[in-house]
Amino acid sequence: IMDKMNEEEKKQFDAIKLPELIEDKTTRYQTFAISKDLAQTIAKSEKAQFFEQLLKKFRKLKPAYIADVLIGAETSIKRQFGIEIKPAEEDFIDLFDALEEGEISKESVIEILKENKPVQSVLYKYKLLSDSELKEQIKQIISENKGMPVNALIGKAMEKLRGKAEGKKIVEWIQKSC
Repeated sequence: IMDKMNEEEKKQFDAIKLPELIEDKTTRYQTFAISKDLAQTIAKSEKAQFFEQLLKKFRKLKPAYIADVLIGAETSIKRQFGIEIKPAEEDFIDLFDALEEGEISKESVIEILKENKPVQSVLYKYKLLSDSELKEQIKQIISENKGMPVNALIGKAMEKLRGKAEGKKIVEWIQKSC
């Protein structure tokens, strides 16, 4: 066929972009430190193109984390809580935006999606505490539980502040305060 084409037809033929094979896409996704199974699942899904847009937009978030939330959150929430969710692309964008900006913690992601409402409308409930608010909460927990061992205080603080501050920060500040 190529022999019978004129120069213009050959140029047009060469300009045709063939879709990337799922195997090639899977291999490319694995270069982002994504497991083969997850890479294959996302490559086969209708969310592959959206996943690639998210990778370009959210450079601070790990590609494996983005893929996991995109592919696994709906199933996980259905299995754990019996709630069917169908987040829109906009919901994922709002969610990853808040995460990348440090406004929410990773621990809150499932809780936010589980609400089954537009992410933008529930984000305020999951905002992380400022450092000064966190220090104030920790002081209060320590004063309400005088004489309690450090590990017990950490447990109390984690219970009360789950999703409102990074666990590492809570532990660090309690240890410094005691």
